Amino acid sequence: MQAILQPDKTLALKEEAAVYLQPLAGASDAEKQEIVKEIEVFKKLNGMNGIVNYYTVRQDVSSDNVGIMVEFCDGGDLENLVSNKKKLLSMPLKQRLQLFADICEGVKSMHEKGIVHLDLKPGNCLIKKGRAKITDFGTASEKGQKLSGAPSKGFHSTPIFTSHELVVYRELCNAKPYNAEKVRAFLEKFDPFTIDLSALGDILKFLYDGKPFTYMERLDASAAKAGLKLGMKIADVKEISAKEYGEQLEREIIKPLRDLDAIGKRRTPQQNAQYRSYLLIAQAKGISPFPPKELPSAASMFHLAQAAAAEA
Repeated sequence: MQAILQPDKTLALKEEAAVYLQPLAGASDAEKQEIVKEIEVFKKLNGMNGIVNYYTVRQDVSSDNVGIMVEFCDGGDLENLVSNKKKLLSMPLKQRLQLFADICEGVKSMHEKGIVHLDLKPGNCLIKKGRAKITDFGTASEKGQKLSGAPSKGFHSTPIFTSHELVVYRELCNAKPYNAEKVRAFLEKFDPFTIDLSALGDILKFLYDGKPFTYMERLDASAAKAGLKLGMKIADVKEISAKEYGEQLEREIIKPLRDLDAIGKRRTPQQNAQYRSYLLIAQAKGISPFPPKELPSAASMFHLAQAAAAEA
């Protein structure tokens, strides 16, 4: 629940603030801990680029709510933008890539503090004066902590944004017979920052054309079968395996990218727009078919996105 406040002299606010009301009545210990964690993360990231600014927290005893007061973002969230395809596609690609660069900068700020968002998606990216900022840190975790929540079951906190690495992890955990050594070896090499980076690629796909990749719908079905999407009808959608996920990444991202690259200077403006977007998507997911084939980082994605926006 969100309410909007006018500038408050008692807090020395110079602009409008948004208040996220978190109900305490009936909340479980885990839910209360999530509220505490979100406040702690807001404080750690306060003032950093690409992050919604935190002001204070107040408890309303009469309603038993906690209000987290943050800066008001006049443009709403990215979810509203990408769901309005007419408005989205009327925006120049340069502007959409700049929004993506802003989100990359926010992820860079988090990762520099050792924080993984774990629920990066359009609905958790707000727009203020045409620039994007990241919010909602209730599921965030610090690098080095044991996987918990949806990631512990091999899913992003919003399942359609689940990375290929998490699908591999889920299959290892569900394998029969269970091989503890393989799971341990995976976790030793696994970089949790890739959860956010992969989600960046999927967010850019929405910014590019307002549509999800096909594999994203299959991930929702997998989550439903794992009990994370209660009430979802999944009879018509087949659960996706790690092998199929990899094949769909090849088919939906890498092949179109190779085809567009082969056209070279003969690409149309529309083809150039897709080429720029898909190249960034592939780089965020660590599957770019072109050199340098290095593992992505939030910092590298920020610089690549900035350059793409400048060139668009």
